[in-house]
Amino acid sequence: MPLSVSGDPWVVFTEKDYKASYKLFQAGDHPYIGDFANNISSVRVVKDGLGDPQITLYGGKGYHGKEVTLIADTPTLTPLGMEKKTASLKVTKGAWQLFDADNYEGGGKVVLSGDDLLDLQPFHWAGRVCSLKPYQE
Repeated sequence: MPLSVSGDPWVVFTEKDYKASYKLFQAGDHPYIGDFANNISSVRVVKDGLGDPQITLYGGKGYHGKEVTLIADTPTLTPLGMEKKTASLKVTKGAWQLFDADNYEGGGKVVLSGDDLLDLQPFHWAGRVCSLKPYQE
């Protein structure tokens, strides 16, 4: 099944409510989308594209506590004092992949431009983020 994306990039998910497996598709025609053919259940648009990514992590709920702003791949949050301490976040621009282990390993989640998450607990990600990087494909 082909996929045609116009405008800003799309992130497609295999379950409703933006859950389960996900994949980024930039503008253009994608004649082959692999395992996502016949399995796309929800789609999010990355507003304003993928350039100049920026995310701010907070150690406390409601954007309180220690604050760290990132603009590039971060294979570990340990030197920043934030490993497994992120309780809320704001995505200023781009799409970001979050991982629950160092070096982009373990379980993953994607967050997009405009996501202002006051509390990561309802998403089961409070205190889990260990590494993250801008989502580019």
